[in-house]
Amino acid sequence: MKQDSSLLTIIDEILEEELEILEEVMKEEVQPLVQYQKNLETKIANAAITEMYKAEQEAM
Repeated sequence: MKQDSSLLTIIDEILEEELEILEEVMKEEVQPLVQYQKNLETKIANAAITEMYKAEQEAM
């Protein structure tokens, strides 16, 4: 039973290390991509609003 406990402890430590690595990858790789996507969506929305405003002004 003691061996099972130490094996579970080792597995738990490995899983914690893996989780830390995944969290670091998220910070370094995924978050900048998410921010880039949000910025791109904002630019597209602003361009669409500008075009709608121009069309409205031309219609007057």
